[in-house]
Amino acid sequence: MTRSFRSAKNASRSPSLTPRTLLLLFIFALALRVIYVCVAVDNTTIGTWLDAGPDISLHLLHGRGYVMSWDIAQNFRSFRTPAWPLTLYALWKVFGYSLIIPKLFLAVLSALSCVSIAVLGAHLYDERVGKWAGFLMAICTTLIRWTGTLGMETLAVFSLVLGVTLICVPQTRLSTNWRYSLAGLVFGWLCLTRPIWMVYVALLILVLWFSQRQQRTGTALLAAGVVFLVAPWVARNAVVHHALVVASTDGGLAFMEANNPVSFRHQGGWIPGYAASLPEVQRRLPRMSEAEFNSWMMQKGIGYIRAEPLAFARVYLLRLGYLWRPSPPLQQAADLGHKHLLWLAAYWSLCFVLLATALILLRPWRDGRQWPLLLVLIWGSFSVPLFSSQLRYRAPLEPAILLYAAAGGVALADKLKTSRRRADVPLASHKAS
Repeated sequence: MTRSFRSAKNASRSPSLTPRTLLLLFIFALALRVIYVCVAVDNTTIGTWLDAGPDISLHLLHGRGYVMSWDIAQNFRSFRTPAWPLTLYALWKVFGYSLIIPKLFLAVLSALSCVSIAVLGAHLYDERVGKWAGFLMAICTTLIRWTGTLGMETLAVFSLVLGVTLICVPQTRLSTNWRYSLAGLVFGWLCLTRPIWMVYVALLILVLWFSQRQQRTGTALLAAGVVFLVAPWVARNAVVHHALVVASTDGGLAFMEANNPVSFRHQGGWIPGYAASLPEVQRRLPRMSEAEFNSWMMQKGIGYIRAEPLAFARVYLLRLGYLWRPSPPLQQAADLGHKHLLWLAAYWSLCFVLLATALILLRPWRDGRQWPLLLVLIWGSFSVPLFSSQLRYRAPLEPAILLYAAAGGVALADKLKTSRRRADVPLASHKAS
């Protein structure tokens, strides 16, 4: 590739993005998010996000314990993993109940994620890629919109990006063991935010263990950090339910809601409340424990897939298309204006083209340092369509998409410059003769 990209492997010897550049990026990204939260968002009601964690936080705030009462999940004690509910509870306990405080907190986390992706892009490639990756993420309206909700996606994005950055970017003041230990804690928090990423963390640990033999101590500390954060939650669930609940008890319900005959007939779309409408669920749920209900729902989803494997395959591919298409699905676009939809389509179409350019020109899988980031795209693309076609679950993948879009754009620009220079050489030689 070009000279600058070949020298990027030595970029870790000295920071390629100055603190001033990173500070300006943070301020720019934060300003966009704060303006959005304060001007364009309704901060008077929780809205549809009660089931994402605020319901549990409000129960904690009023001394009722870690329970959730939403839809058919009445007084469920492990329906959501604790990272986001406990974060919300801590914010409300310190600052008092306010809807804008957690949104401003999410705005800060989102801006810090922009800084992390810029640092990562500069390390994996060069300064230009870092700047463009940070800028693309700063203006990404889908990520900005998440800061205006009480959903957990911004926290998941921050944890994932920071964890990958700690793994990939050497810090002069932190040894490998310290970086991997911190990354383990961050990834543990990610697992307690979105359980779907637990398998990603396990795969990452395996990849690092076998690909970086000289850093196996660091990899072991990474795994220990994850276990250190997740183990208390698993132990608490064992005490509460007298059963092994590693993640949460919403997984079975989510899986069954996404994989049933109704979703097959509705082009793979998520049908809210489908489980609650089934007479069998209404009859059996009062007699089942929360853990038993979770397992039963999971088995029903698996049963539908086994009964209709060809239909599932078609729907799975359709959901994969939903996940990667530029514009959001209809259920996510109800509140968007026509101009916003056009902007989303244009923005993500360009990013996907540049992502493909990066894969063709740069072949990032050849660089062992990039596998933690590539695994984000691989695991997310495989797992998300199993549970839903909603675009919002793509949020943790988007920083990786934008980084490679920036790398593809810079690589394409360099290639065009090289081609022009080569074309100018014969012309200059002809004039000289």
